[in-house]
Amino acid sequence: MKLPPLKRALVNFKFDFFLILADNISFYERTSYLFRKYIAILLNKRKIKYLGTDFYYDNRFVPAIIEMYPREILNLSKKVDFNQIKNVLDVGANIGQFAYTLKKIYPFLRIHCFEPNEGVFQLLEKNMSPFYNVKAYNLALAEKSGKRDFYVSPKVSAEGSFYLGKVQQNANFLEIKQTTINTVFPDDKRIKILGLLKEYDLIKIDVEGAEIEVLKSLKKIKTRFFLIEVSGKDNFKKVIDLIKEFWGEIKIIDFSLFDKKSFVANLLVEVC
Repeated sequence: MKLPPLKRALVNFKFDFFLILADNISFYERTSYLFRKYIAILLNKRKIKYLGTDFYYDNRFVPAIIEMYPREILNLSKKVDFNQIKNVLDVGANIGQFAYTLKKIYPFLRIHCFEPNEGVFQLLEKNMSPFYNVKAYNLALAEKSGKRDFYVSPKVSAEGSFYLGKVQQNANFLEIKQTTINTVFPDDKRIKILGLLKEYDLIKIDVEGAEIEVLKSLKKIKTRFFLIEVSGKDNFKKVIDLIKEFWGEIKIIDFSLFDKKSFVANLLVEVC
């Protein structure tokens, strides 16, 4: 959703404040990034030095968005002991904002990323290329392997979904295109072929309304934690019920509603 200029500026300064508080990265990195961010936006650049290496993107204002991630991971680390985490599955990795920041802060992690949008995937690959123990897959996880219609907003890389209505809701007044993507159902055979693991310590899911289908596709993969962006009030109960059905008893560690109007929330669950 496009914000009015004043509200956009206030949100931007709020993100700046969050970055300054993120003491899981050096004070120099925090303060110097703010300078680089405004230069990048002013000059309409498509890469920025972020946590020591170049980070590539396709939208002028991405530098104002990625500065949230150190703080997000700092908050997550207060609930999840990353010293006990080895393997992470990032479903809906986009250009790598979450995976890149996580790997910079915890370089010992092994991370597998899924991103079906071809144009976005090229940026994901580029951003994750400096790291070892990282694999990126240009696929969507689904209940059936094959091809599927996918809707994207070319001017906003974060907006991509199986569902046209979801993209229309988030990308008001922007061009929306229909494309075709490859999907995969990770059964035992495909888990082996793709080099996936049968167990991850943390699975992060951000798939713009397709979280139910993704959870169903993951039923053969074990995990200890789920970090899920849930879209819609109806989906929340379905997500909880599905996790219980496939993975057993759970503990809800955190639930943060950040868009009350459309009910979009981050859910952190531990499988007991």
